Amino acid sequence: MSIGKYHYRFIKQFMKKDLNNIKITNGVPQVVFIFWFSHSEYIPSFSIRRFASLQSLISNIKVPVIIITQENINDWEVKNNTIHEGFKYLSGNHKSDYLRAYFLYHYGGGYHDIKYREKSWENEWEKFTDSNIWIIGRKELSSDCIGYNHEKNEQWVKNKFDKLVTFGWVICRPKNEFLFELFKKINEIMQNKLHLLKTNPALNPRCSKSYNCNNNYPIRWLEIMGEISHPLMLNYINHINYTLPDIQYKPYK
Repeated sequence: MSIGKYHYRFIKQFMKKDLNNIKITNGVPQVVFIFWFSHSEYIPSFSIRRFASLQSLISNIKVPVIIITQENINDWEVKNNTIHEGFKYLSGNHKSDYLRAYFLYHYGGGYHDIKYREKSWENEWEKFTDSNIWIIGRKELSSDCIGYNHEKNEQWVKNKFDKLVTFGWVICRPKNEFLFELFKKINEIMQNKLHLLKTNPALNPRCSKSYNCNNNYPIRWLEIMGEISHPLMLNYINHINYTLPDIQYKPYK
């Protein structure tokens, strides 16, 4: 059996089509979403480290995991808020950014990058007993972790890093005001750059503007997530719980 087919058989068991049998705790689905979009969508293949980190994450997080790929994404589209038509032209990294906002807003629950994990999240949903809490996250570690819009000279956001949480692993209450604004701003960028996306689609999963792409792909690395989420989050710091258990820091690529 090829590595790709072995990896596919493993993730296939987590490629659910709905939230059936998922427990709702304090109004938030007790589930963690993972997104995987490469340029070989139907026979996904991971590096040795990446696959090991995925197995570590699934084994240790201690809550149900749902993996979203090209194969099951259509099952999750919300009837009156379909996925933007520019989605198909995005890089794999940017598809994950877009879907992170889409899923957390419409469905809620957790999101996690594919990275090693030791500490469980099984009790984290109890923190949503406070209805004022919309986001449970881990504080950003330094100003270097902060995304900001260079074109708008928003570097000031870096000085606020200790009030912000990473969106690399996070749990959110669905349909809260922060996520509404985040998703709205992402869609505005997608619409404004739709023609450019159609004429300059991503050529590989990690393509971004002026980096790792041999065409005029128009989306900057953090343009549809960190550049928006970090400044916007400052408006909602009273709705954040900063105590989410962190990842295990070891090489995952």
